[in-house]
Amino acid sequence: MDKGQEGGWLGNQGYYFNCIRDGTREVDHVLERLEDSGQLDNTIIVYTADHGEMAGAHGLRQKGPVTYKENSRVPLIISHPDVGGGRTVDNLGSALDLLPTLVGLATEGKGSPETDSIDTPGVDLSPALGGGTTRRDQDGILFAYGVLLYTDPEATQR
Repeated sequence: MDKGQEGGWLGNQGYYFNCIRDGTREVDHVLERLEDSGQLDNTIIVYTADHGEMAGAHGLRQKGPVTYKENSRVPLIISHPDVGGGRTVDNLGSALDLLPTLVGLATEGKGSPETDSIDTPGVDLSPALGGGTTRRDQDGILFAYGVLLYTDPEATQR
C-alpha cells in the first residue's frame, strides 16, 4: 500500500471511529436523562444498527455485497429492567424481528388484542433474553443483497 492509500485508509478509520464516539456520547446523554428523570429502571433500552462495517477487515471498508461477519453481524443489545445481569447469546436475529420483539418485551409475551393483530414477518426474540430459543433459530435468516450500485454502477449515473 502506498503512502497515499495508507493516508486515505487512516482518514476513513479516523472519521469512522469519531462517528462511533459521537454516537456513544449521544447514547450516554439519553441514559443520563433517563436516570435523572427516575425512568432508567422502568425503561427497555434497545441498541442496534442497520448494518455492519468492514472497517478495513479483508481490505474493505463500509458495507457492501459481502457476507463477512464484520458486515452481517450487527449489535442487538437489549437492557430490560426485569432481566438482571448480562449475557451474550448466539441466537439468530434480524431487523425484521425488532417490532415483534419490542411488542413481546412490552407485553411480557402476553400480547393484547391490539398487538395480536400485528401481522409481521418477524419473530419475537424476547425468549432469547432468558436463554431460550426462538422460531428464528429454526427458520434461519435469508441474506439477499441487491443494490444496483454494486451490480450496475453505470445505472446510478444515468
